[in-house]
Amino acid sequence: MSDYTNTTLVRNESSAAVTAQSCQADADLAPASKGDKLIVRMYNPEAGTLTCTFGTGATGLLASQGTVVASVATGTVEYIILETARVAKATGDINVTCALSSGTLGNCKLETIIVPV
Repeated sequence: MSDYTNTTLVRNESSAAVTAQSCQADADLAPASKGDKLIVRMYNPEAGTLTCTFGTGATGLLASQGTVVASVATGTVEYIILETARVAKATGDINVTCALSSGTLGNCKLETIIVPV
């Protein structure tokens, strides 16, 4: 079971409301369908650097390329597009670990958006 909920965009429709979710030290993103792109928006309002690592325990076709790491500086927003073939586990979920060098991790936010191909 995933800890974060994705928002799926629909082709030729107005944009969807995306809910920001508090960062967790070790959690799972819900799976995307094969071929779909998963966009993650990370926001860090805290004094330290937020580091998010995606894909620990991945078993997909491109898992040998390793995890994907994103660093988010104080007061900034970063986006990353994840390929499920690289970061998904056998269950389809994507493991994400978040760490903050200084401050309260729960104040940092993730938004996950599935873009169908």
